[in-house]
Amino acid sequence: MKARRFGSADRTRLSKAQLVDAVASAANLSKTEAGRAVDAVVSSITSALRNGGKVSVAGFGTFGVKQRAVRRGRNPRTGEEVRIPARKALRLAQPAMLHWNLVDEAGGEPRELGHMRAQARAVRESVVSSKEVLPSSELTEQLGITRQALNKAVHAQRIFSIEQGGAIYYPAFYADPHLDRAKLESVSKALGHLNGWDKWQFFTRPKASLGDLSPLAALRKGQLAQVLTAAAAFTER
Repeated sequence: MKARRFGSADRTRLSKAQLVDAVASAANLSKTEAGRAVDAVVSSITSALRNGGKVSVAGFGTFGVKQRAVRRGRNPRTGEEVRIPARKALRLAQPAMLHWNLVDEAGGEPRELGHMRAQARAVRESVVSSKEVLPSSELTEQLGITRQALNKAVHAQRIFSIEQGGAIYYPAFYADPHLDRAKLESVSKALGHLNGWDKWQFFTRPKASLGDLSPLAALRKGQLAQVLTAAAAFTER
């Protein structure tokens, strides 16, 4: 099968927002953290190029700045010959196999993006299969509450849900006897309108501000105030 050319009109375009989503999923980061990571990479490359350097990314290519001399061209509207001044242009020298590594054999989305999505799905499916999250029927049974009470808690942002494979699940840690549910709910509420997977990542990932403990581990040690501070910082990024 003939692959599509890199610059063809029917190519798959990846916006910054989509890139941030893909990085967040693949690296198990919140979208805010992934956005900061993407911005940092772009800023670092830009800074190096402005200083006359080159940036080489193994397997992807080398970024550099090429000086284009003064040349003659034509106004596309009038056909009149015009002088095009000298300028600097960004150049990306690509490895010969880059195109084949990126283009899906079926002509679909870029392979690497597909791999990132697959990795994210695997991580989330593992969370479900390991019973770290539960369907509403199991959580309500363990908490001894009705489905109506659960819905009310979700609406009030005291409990959050996540979606995986078209099904809705709830973190099992709300039923953990070693955690104070009221404190868990206060932290959940402090995270506001972040999506469920972002909240999940906040609770389960170690934080430098908590001495490399996850917020769940910090709550087990009674560090509610510190966790609430970390939650406030997390939502403001």
